[in-house]
Amino acid sequence: MKPWVRRTGAGLAVAFLGLTLVNASWLAPDPKGGPKLIAHRGVYQLYDHAGVERDTCTATLIEPPAHPFLENTLPSMAEALQSTAQMVEVDIAPTADGEIALFRDWSLECRTNGTGPVREATLAELKSLDAGYGYTADGGSTFPFRGKGVGAIPTLAEAARALPTTPMVYNFKSKNPAEAELLARKLREAGRDPVAVGDAFYGHPAVVARARELFPDSWAFSADEAR
Repeated sequence: MKPWVRRTGAGLAVAFLGLTLVNASWLAPDPKGGPKLIAHRGVYQLYDHAGVERDTCTATLIEPPAHPFLENTLPSMAEALQSTAQMVEVDIAPTADGEIALFRDWSLECRTNGTGPVREATLAELKSLDAGYGYTADGGSTFPFRGKGVGAIPTLAEAARALPTTPMVYNFKSKNPAEAELLARKLREAGRDPVAVGDAFYGHPAVVARARELFPDSWAFSADEAR
């Protein structure tokens, strides 16, 4: 073997060894904080995400139920805490009479026995609905939660009382910054300080920007920022 080949090989070996040592994990500082388990909508019914888009009715895509909990409801939030969740994500739905309900969809037809846009219904109308009406795992042959979710759509205040010290992630479904202002007002009325509890805000950049103005010390992010 030629001398220059041996010298080149030895140099590469030394370089590899040096890079391995320099890049070793034991040289890195201890990471700050730790992972947090965030329960998406509390505990919800699993479904196949293939082909699911923003307005897809996921209640008709669920797997055969393995538990009795419905998303964005108080029992599902309590179960999330029992499952060691450290934060609970909820969906914000302003009502026609200026309240805030927790509900994912833009319209009522998918999950409930109601019709029309959620934001055109009053809180009393939402409370009269069956939140489990539309769930089916077999294409509509059976509806395992029908009749079991009457009155289950909670208000923001009810969620705040159920999770007094557990941080919530408020998911804005619209692009309207006024929804951040309504949320801030309802949090004050509920006696909840989102900064002290550690709440977070997520959604469209325009709404998140307003939430940052209202709560500059809270965690707030858009989908693009998350990516």
